[in-house]
Amino acid sequence: MLGYRQYVPTRFSSCGPHQSGSTGQVLEPLRWRTRGSQQVNKRDRASGSSWELCRALGCQEGFLIRPAELIRKPKGMHWRTFGQKIEQLKRVDARALEDAAAMLASIERGVKIAEVALSHC
Repeated sequence: MLGYRQYVPTRFSSCGPHQSGSTGQVLEPLRWRTRGSQQVNKRDRASGSSWELCRALGCQEGFLIRPAELIRKPKGMHWRTFGQKIEQLKRVDARALEDAAAMLASIERGVKIAEVALSHC
């Protein structure tokens, strides 16, 4: 399956990936690094940071799927570090949600323009 790779569980996993319905094979979407890259859209950087923070916290689910308050502390991570990463994840998720809202507003504007153009035909 293009764009997916085999999921390998880690000892820090506190939430899991989705499963393929027909084969029962555990799959995880392939993600690209989005922090600091010049090739990445600015709206995508916050969601990429969210994915990376979720990985650091041992959560296989990502961007806006599980609230930061529900992520369990990985075994071996200090409470202070865990608290700092959770606070950072809350800030990044808020920024990513704002970016997603801006993207949705942009799409809605484009649809309205297309509707007006099609109504003149």
